[in-house]
Amino acid sequence: MDDRIPLDRMVLAQEVEAARATRSTQSTADEADKATYTPGYILRHPVDTVLLFVRSAVENGDHYIRTLVGGSLSYYTVDLAWGWVAVLYLLLAYAALPVQGAVMKPAGKARGWCCAAAALCCLLAVAGCLLWTPTHYDTLYGLQGRYFLPVLPLLLLTCLPRRLAAVPDEDTAQTRLVAALALVQAGMVVNIMLAIIAR
Repeated sequence: MDDRIPLDRMVLAQEVEAARATRSTQSTADEADKATYTPGYILRHPVDTVLLFVRSAVENGDHYIRTLVGGSLSYYTVDLAWGWVAVLYLLLAYAALPVQGAVMKPAGKARGWCCAAAALCCLLAVAGCLLWTPTHYDTLYGLQGRYFLPVLPLLLLTCLPRRLAAVPDEDTAQTRLVAALALVQAGMVVNIMLAIIAR
C-alpha cells in the first residue's frame, strides 16, 4: 500500500509519464542489437562467424550439455550436480542399446538419411539462434541444449554403433532401466531441495 496518501496530482502525473517512457523503451531494440548475423553478413565475415561458434562451444559448452538432459532448472537458477548429469547421460545411452539378435532399424540407406535429417534439424536450430545473434555478441544468443531434444531419439537410433548390441534380455533391461531412473530421480529431487535450502 502506498503510504503517500493523499498523493499529489503532480507527483502522480510524473510517475505515470516515467512509466510510459519506460514502457516505450522496453519494446524497442537497441541500435547495436539490430545488426545481426544475416546470411549476407555471414558471407562477408566468415572468420567472425567461425569464431562465434568456437567461443560459444568453449564458453557455453557445459551449459548446452547440462540443459540437454535437464541439468539446469528454474530459468537456470538451480543446477544439478555434474554427477547427476553424467548418470542421466549413462542411462540415456543404456536405454538406446539394442537387444542382441534384434533386427536393427533403420538400416542401410535409410539409416544414412535419418542421420542426415537429424543433423539438418540440429543445424536449423543453431541457424535460428545465429540469425538472432547481434554481431557484437561474443557467443550465440539463446541457444540451449533442450532445442535438440526432438531429434535426440533419432540420433541415438541411427548414430549409435550397432556393435554395442549387448542387451541379452529386453524385459530385464527395461526393468533395470525403470528402477535406475526411479533411484536417480529421487536423488535429483534431494539434490534440488538441498540446492534451494542452501540459498
